[in-house]
Amino acid sequence: MIYWTSDWHINHANAIKYCGRTIYMNEEELSIYNLLKDKPMHEQKQFKISKESVDKMNQDIIYRCNERVKEEDTLFFVGDLGFKSGTGRGEGEPEKLQKYISQINCKNIIWIEGNHDYAGRNGFKTIIRKVIVHYGGMDICIVHDPKFADIRYKLNLVGHVHNNWLISRIEKGELFTNCYNVGVDMHNFYPIDFNKIMKNLTKGEKENEIT
Repeated sequence: MIYWTSDWHINHANAIKYCGRTIYMNEEELSIYNLLKDKPMHEQKQFKISKESVDKMNQDIIYRCNERVKEEDTLFFVGDLGFKSGTGRGEGEPEKLQKYISQINCKNIIWIEGNHDYAGRNGFKTIIRKVIVHYGGMDICIVHDPKFADIRYKLNLVGHVHNNWLISRIEKGELFTNCYNVGVDMHNFYPIDFNKIMKNLTKGEKENEIT
């Protein structure tokens, strides 16, 4: 089987807050979040996510990956395993990403570079900015940021946008491509397979849910 995932943001405390990852908040954090989530950004910055909640997120996302993706499967990781590749940036704990990579059971991982990924500093042996694959009877572009989507392909599998949208259409003249967000924020923090992607695309087109 082949799976896709992205935007785990390991050890990134603010990803829990700004992406609405409420399942990883403790009771106090959730209460404050619900009070501030519609407030201006400077007010949202008033509370911090605990290390315990960050650890819970890290462990759970890896658990869900291993629950679905087996050792012999192939996993396309479409960017942003961590945050700023170990710099810390005052938002959670500095990453030691190799520690987390070693916990992923799948041994066939193709790393696509995200805006927070840097080859040589994050434990990746190789990292790719964009790749074209032929799968499911079509050519598919895989790239982290939708702004780099390739209009020549009917489908681009992307990350980066977290919980902002699932499917977005880019049009240029008579050409168009559907960008499908494989990030965990839109998929209950699980990797997804091609059948699920195509099912959601068909549903989105039928129900006019493509932005």
